[in-house]
Order: sequence, then C-alpha cells, then structure tokens
Amino acid sequence: MRNIPRVAAGDAIAFDVVGQEVRVRKAQPADLAFARSLALRAEQCQFTPV
Repeated sequence: MRNIPRVAAGDAIAFDVVGQEVRVRKAQPADLAFARSLALRAEQCQFTPV
C-alpha cells in the first residue's frame, strides 16, 4: 500500500529518489532552504537550468 501525503493548494512538495523508487512528501524547511541555496548558486554561476 502506498502512503499518499495530504497536500493542500500552496503546499510545497519534495521528491526523494532512491534507486528506481521516487517518494513524494511535503517539503520541510530544510528542503526549501536547500532549494533556495541551489537557485542562488545557479544565479551566481550564470547557469541556466533546463
């Protein structure tokens, strides 16, 4: 049985990839901080995400 997270409009989600399995969950503050730091670093490197 798969656990389906309860998310509402505006909730952020995170994906955990382990091998061929992908798990979806509600994002935690650390996930959001990590995403912000990646975005900032991409801007500093003038990297254009695909």
